[in-house]
Amino acid sequence: MPNYIRGLRWRAATTIVGALLVVAWIITTAGRGYIIRIDFTFVPEAVGADVVIDGETVDTLKMLRRQPINGIRVAKGEHVLVIQSDYCDGSPLTVVPIRREKTISIFVNVQERTVDKRFTCTFELRR
Repeated sequence: MPNYIRGLRWRAATTIVGALLVVAWIITTAGRGYIIRIDFTFVPEAVGADVVIDGETVDTLKMLRRQPINGIRVAKGEHVLVIQSDYCDGSPLTVVPIRREKTISIFVNVQERTVDKRFTCTFELRR
């Protein structure tokens, strides 16, 4: 058998194996859930606030590489998200991914008001 045919067989074999690895990777990562991406660019007071998902504190908002964005991986399905700290309460937001959505971006706003001469604030979330 000529050498050039032997080289083509190896290239075909490596191409097939590579394609099978890519297909296996896509299949195995498809059911892992999605990422909730929390952007608090306009609310620097949110640094240090707790992220509560389905009643359980899962993370604290912090600056990552000077970026006010945190990402949290969650399982498939519907989740209730709340951002709260010692001085600010949070209003809940129900997060439901659209079909095949891998990342959901959530933006943090703060609503400040004075009630009975007492300052209160609430972290509000919007999609």
